[in-house]
Amino acid sequence: MSPTARSLKWLRENGWTPAVVERFNTFSKKRIDLFGAFDILAIHPHQHGALGIQVTSKSNASSRRNKLLQNPLVALWLSSSNPAHLHYWGKRKGRWVLTREVIYLHHVDNTLRAEAMIDE
Repeated sequence: MSPTARSLKWLRENGWTPAVVERFNTFSKKRIDLFGAFDILAIHPHQHGALGIQVTSKSNASSRRNKLLQNPLVALWLSSSNPAHLHYWGKRKGRWVLTREVIYLHHVDNTLRAEAMIDE
């Protein structure tokens, strides 16, 4: 099972309605994330906004975290009252374990935040 499939299952089990927003470009043979950041969007009846989620393996978490923090559209996403999470999966004692990191606006580079806010 892929990390994305694991996150979809976890989200559904926790009351979320998720949708995969990553697509595959057959010409370039690359996966394209929504806004260059998100693999999954999810909504919940008791949460405000749509949750944007980047999903990866534990070994790739650092590069995906940097990808989110350096993307000016993530700053715009967050400043629009939408939450963003990094989900990463790793094995611990033979079991798959999810680590969820919340990305906050103050984590995003100030210059990127300023650039993202200009276009409002």
